[in-house]
Amino acid sequence: MSAKTLITEFRARREAAIARRDLERQLAVYSSPAEIEDVLAAIEHDDHPDANLVRDILTSNLAGSYRAHRAQRAPLSA
Repeated sequence: MSAKTLITEFRARREAAIARRDLERQLAVYSSPAEIEDVLAAIEHDDHPDANLVRDILTSNLAGSYRAHRAQRAPLSA
């Protein structure tokens, strides 16, 4: 593999990572389980490649939201 090919691949990966972080930031406004589930329902039948990325990010946000909710409701130990 040539140096030029490696540089091109590195740039593509870096740009993809930047785009994902930007999308994660944009989707972070949907923070409650109800909001996230509403957006997931809205794109349920969308087959655009970006829809899968949005679903992945929102599903991760939803899991984090449930973990945070459970941590807040955890009983205090003596």
